[in-house]
Amino acid sequence: MNISELKAEMARKDITIPQLADSISVSKKTLYSRFKGETSFTQPEIVAIAKALNLTNTKIFAIFFAEEVA
Repeated sequence: MNISELKAEMARKDITIPQLADSISVSKKTLYSRFKGETSFTQPEIVAIAKALNLTNTKIFAIFFAEEVA
């Protein structure tokens, strides 16, 4: 999970966390929890975020599925 890249995509689209939460039909609390890494994004949430931010398949993979190497 690459939260920094997700935040960058949101910034490029000028979308805040509360706005994204509304657009994907989850609570702000839920989305903040996902951003903090307390809980994981669900598959339907990933699909909804991809649509809301108009992400390419490459970006979706880079944000949600790429393994971070320490």
